Amino acid sequence: QNRKIRHMKKILGLDLGTNSIGWAVVEADDDNNPSKIIGMGSRIIPMGSDKIDYEKGATITKNADRRQKRSIRRMSKRYKLRRNKLLFALSELGMLPDIFQFKNECFPEANKLQELELLPIKKKTEQLDSLQHYKLRCKALNEKIDLKELGTILYKLNSLRGYAGGGNDDENTKNKKVEDEEVESSEKKKFETRIQKFKIISVNDSGETFTIKGGKNKGQTLPIYTLTVIDDDEKEYIGNTILQGLKDKVDSEIELEIKIRRTKKNEITSFGLPQKTDWKKQMEETEKLLREKKYYPCQLAYEELLANKWHKIRNRVILRQQYEREFDAVWNQQSNYYDFLSNCPIEKLNTILNYIFPGNSDTQNELRNIGLQNGLKYVIKEQIIYYQRPLKSQTDLIGKCQFEKEEQVVATSHPIFQEFRCWDQINRLFVTSKQSKWSERKNKEIYQYENRFLTDEQKINIYNRLKIQKELGFNEVAKIVQLKNDGSEYLNGLNVKSKLKGCDTIISISR
Repeated sequence: QNRKIRHMKKILGLDLGTNSIGWAVVEADDDNNPSKIIGMGSRIIPMGSDKIDYEKGATITKNADRRQKRSIRRMSKRYKLRRNKLLFALSELGMLPDIFQFKNECFPEANKLQELELLPIKKKTEQLDSLQHYKLRCKALNEKIDLKELGTILYKLNSLRGYAGGGNDDENTKNKKVEDEEVESSEKKKFETRIQKFKIISVNDSGETFTIKGGKNKGQTLPIYTLTVIDDDEKEYIGNTILQGLKDKVDSEIELEIKIRRTKKNEITSFGLPQKTDWKKQMEETEKLLREKKYYPCQLAYEELLANKWHKIRNRVILRQQYEREFDAVWNQQSNYYDFLSNCPIEKLNTILNYIFPGNSDTQNELRNIGLQNGLKYVIKEQIIYYQRPLKSQTDLIGKCQFEKEEQVVATSHPIFQEFRCWDQINRLFVTSKQSKWSERKNKEIYQYENRFLTDEQKINIYNRLKIQKELGFNEVAKIVQLKNDGSEYLNGLNVKSKLKGCDTIISISR
């Protein structure tokens, strides 16, 4: 008796989605009838914001991602070079903590410093926790500590150097980009916005109200006040504001955002609070706290850790100048107990400088000479821990003149070039007039075109505007050259959607 033998086969099924993959393996007979599920599963691929951009059809810039990762690699490399230089200096001075162990048990050659490898700290090695470390730093401000403990402090100062920007008060004063609109005169902008400190003179109720249109307080009505303030130059400003509680701050200084809108009839001024990011607000509060309590960063951190041992120190944004102030205080105090900190032997200093600046270039020789002149403190502070790499010269990117092949062209940011550019743009402008005339030969109306060039007065008016505005639009130029808007005249040398470029550099400097 013949029996039909049925062969079983396995089938793999895949479900491929935009951010998920599903799979299943089933057993089926010759007729593809599934009889058994062997296995199945799925995998969700989290895409985050990329998925939203993908669904919108937005392109993803690969260069931006590459640039970000390259920047991380560079910063990591520079940190390790600073760290290795500091470890060598601490080793030469007898200040290297015992917990640091190296793979090759010695320092590599000076020009191969990046090959220095730190071994992991051995198990059961006693280390300072955050509270003990900041207690030690506070102690170093007033008392003598061991040299290796001082080395630990310097190592930590190198690890957390602080935020280098935002140290100047003038940075808070800024002018926002001016829209390309009409101005009342050649010297006054139609819109002006800036942030600065004002002294409040008076706060009066204007009798008007303002209704909030959105947000949690939608529908709430607030009184509008008339605010009178003066700036540092004793210039008085009067405007409206919906800020509450300013009556308690009369005769005191406060940072405000002033908005001035000028029309042909009057000038409208309003005041509000400056919009700042959370980290910047927190940084300013920290700076204010350090000034009021006359603290160094270590004292503030120690106080917070005493209150909460789980407090995260890195959550605070602290300016680098505050850490530099703490470095000076610790170094000056410990110099009273260790003479070599203020008067390091020349041989020892030469050894350190020749190692951290091993090259024979003029720059390396200059750095070594500066270090010898200023002493050990300068070398540790300015040339290792808080060393800031100078910006690379970009002069090689400046092109050559097409007429004088050996001469470099003036940079586009140079005021002389920008003045030349202004006049070049102006001299290219001319007006074409279209007039209708009867032609006896053709026995019909024909158009004749005639070019009208700008007068000296019109050119000077355009130039005066370009000196105080970064851009000048088509409509503004058309008004200056008195272009007819009935279609009989055309402005050549400037597209309707284009703008004339002004003297950017001079305008930026004058602000």
